[in-house]
Amino acid sequence: MCIVVRACNKDYPDLEFALTQPHAAYSAFCHGLIGKWTYLARTIPHSSELFIPLESAIRTIFLPSLTGQSPFNDTDRNFQLGIINPSLMSLYHYTTSVNVTSALANLVITRATLMPSDIGIQQLEEKNLARNQLKVMETASVTELLAILPANCKQKQSVEIASEKGASSWLNALPIARHGFALHKSAFRDAICLRYGWQPPLLPSHCICGSTYTVEHAMNCPSGGFPSIRHNEVRDLTSAFLSEVCHNVHTEPTLQPLQGEHLKYKSANGEVGARLDVAAQNFWGKDHQTAYFDVRIFNPFAQSYANSSMSKCYRKHELDKKREYEETGGIGPIATTVYKRIASLIADKRQELYSTTLFWLRCKLSFSLLRSAIMCLRGTSRPADVLVHNWSLGKPAAFDFCVTSPLNSLILSEAGVSSGVAAQASEIRKHNSNDAKCVELGWVCIPLVVETYGAWGQEAVKTFAQLASRLAIACSKPKSVIINEIYGRLNTCLMRSISSAILTRIVPS
Repeated sequence: MCIVVRACNKDYPDLEFALTQPHAAYSAFCHGLIGKWTYLARTIPHSSELFIPLESAIRTIFLPSLTGQSPFNDTDRNFQLGIINPSLMSLYHYTTSVNVTSALANLVITRATLMPSDIGIQQLEEKNLARNQLKVMETASVTELLAILPANCKQKQSVEIASEKGASSWLNALPIARHGFALHKSAFRDAICLRYGWQPPLLPSHCICGSTYTVEHAMNCPSGGFPSIRHNEVRDLTSAFLSEVCHNVHTEPTLQPLQGEHLKYKSANGEVGARLDVAAQNFWGKDHQTAYFDVRIFNPFAQSYANSSMSKCYRKHELDKKREYEETGGIGPIATTVYKRIASLIADKRQELYSTTLFWLRCKLSFSLLRSAIMCLRGTSRPADVLVHNWSLGKPAAFDFCVTSPLNSLILSEAGVSSGVAAQASEIRKHNSNDAKCVELGWVCIPLVVETYGAWGQEAVKTFAQLASRLAIACSKPKSVIINEIYGRLNTCLMRSISSAILTRIVPS
């Protein structure tokens, strides 16, 4: 019983570790420490009362340290993060152990010299029976929790979403940094709040767009471009998976132009240059056909889905995508089938177990979505790309970068007469959209605009000249050398990005 007593001690190291490294502490608790208590419960009869102090420590110390929430009451304890109540589960563990080992125990008692051949089969049946019993208990626990929560409660919807297939992959994975599976403490606690519909701490009162700041608004607000970044991360991750096992994988492929085809749905995308997210050859076999995939990420907590089940939401978005693109080049099957197929191909190539590969793939997707959601929640949606304090007369400078093309049809005629027209128009547009907010925050708005052919706007030229003067003093170099380094690096980066954008849009012959 010394292990139980020690675990209940408030100075137990894992309880302190949960304050600074909650993700690692949770993983160590679920994948290691809890096994010791399970062993005790399996081997000692009538041990439920012995685990009451341990459950008290879990509820009042460990879970609050883990989640950053106040000590859990009976209702909150049902949001158990997979951390079972050891006092309630002790009888199950002991009964299961007795049933599985009874045949072997009888052989020991009778001093049998030979083991019957059906012993292994009996043990397997008992283990399967115990697993089924545990599933029934877990289902009953979820049902009981849903019954306690109000009908239209956000937490109830959160529990239902958390029960979806693959929704718990990130929580069950070991926090291995090289795979990108490790979360720092605030990210882990935000993830727990999002999972169970709790209010994350220290949220701003208003968004940069002026609306009241809520979790739902943060997931949907386009300010800062976070929804697009979230979509592109899943797209690029899917493309990386496909690149390992398929040929001719490319992102944003252009579909074939329509030439007199009559489309079935009015919502079908018939525009010239219509694109999907990813294309890959030989995905379904070796007939060299190209499979097209289009990613859509939606917020299940949006008001429009308040009265819809998750299965209906999935079906709606799948049909929307098919109606938009199916007639003009096709779309891949539902996401579950697609990613299972990818996992199967990767497992065959790497000579790994399919189940292991599928879990790894789900974890990669889950962590990508999770980090994107936290970025939407905590991302700083300022009217700038870079904020520099004490830039001029003690005021911060909000640098907002923009790349524009002088071949834009709206300014093409003017750009052909005088240079820098495109950059000047973009500077004016940036000032019109950002000046009011910058004045409110006490910042100076400085748009740094460059044209696709390498010409910088007037404000960018002045800013780089000031920056070069400061760097020349700090680095003890001539200002002219610093200026050449600044423009050389920036224009090289610009040309690489433009070349990459052109190459990814070339339709393969």
